[in-house]
Amino acid sequence: MLSQASQRLVDDHIALDEVLKQLKEMLTGGDIEASHARLDLFWARLAVHIRAEHLHLFPVVLNRLSDITAGAAGAPTIARRTNCGGPAACRSRFLYA
Repeated sequence: MLSQASQRLVDDHIALDEVLKQLKEMLTGGDIEASHARLDLFWARLAVHIRAEHLHLFPVVLNRLSDITAGAAGAPTIARRTNCGGPAACRSRFLYA
């Protein structure tokens, strides 16, 4: 069973898919004015959805990854990645460590 937040994100994916299907139908039918309105709706809903993922989904994923890698010897952590001295140093440290 999904949490309420997870279910809302799933429902958002379904709703976005439906709006996109409607947009494709309108474009295929040549209804430019309605297509613009549907495209605006899609972009607005997508922006809200991305914000919801940023606030609710990504922190859970990052915390879970931190939990998993905390006990793994040699596995890079987010803290090690951000404090490694620049991209080249980070790349060589994680590729050859």
